[in-house]
Amino acid sequence: MVEPLQPLCRFGPKMSDFHIWLLLVWVLLWTLMLLTASHEVKPAKRPNFIIILADDIGWGDLDANQPERKSNNTPNLNLMAAQGLKMTDFHSPASTCSPSRAAILTGRYGLRNGVTHNFAVESVAGLPLSEVTFPQLLQKEGYYTAMIGKWHLGHNGPYRPTKRGEVRPF
Repeated sequence: MVEPLQPLCRFGPKMSDFHIWLLLVWVLLWTLMLLTASHEVKPAKRPNFIIILADDIGWGDLDANQPERKSNNTPNLNLMAAQGLKMTDFHSPASTCSPSRAAILTGRYGLRNGVTHNFAVESVAGLPLSEVTFPQLLQKEGYYTAMIGKWHLGHNGPYRPTKRGEVRPF
């Protein structure tokens, strides 16, 4: 006759193998909690990024996209591309300037954000003030934002770029 296997240790007369495993798991979890609580968790470094929107530029117009070409027309862009993440597949959300800029800033097509045509200099309208822009969301997260160059989303009154975001000193 074969004797039944005996447990390696007994903690009490009514402690089953399940209870022993449960106790070991509990001790392990508490140990892990104490170990992780004692180490300071550093916040992840937020990335810096730049979005460049250039009208009528082709893929081959930038040296960074053609490393064999040594024209050095865009040395700063070449350096940014070499040091950072270069995205090489982008599709414009519209075929004209104002709707494509509005779509990039809001994440919504022109039919949804209200910008379906280019704004003339004498236009009294612009990107609707009710639209929340990507830079506004970034500012709420502590980012500094800037717009350099062509705005083309409203030239007068509250539609000017200087009226569309918070101005904070560095």
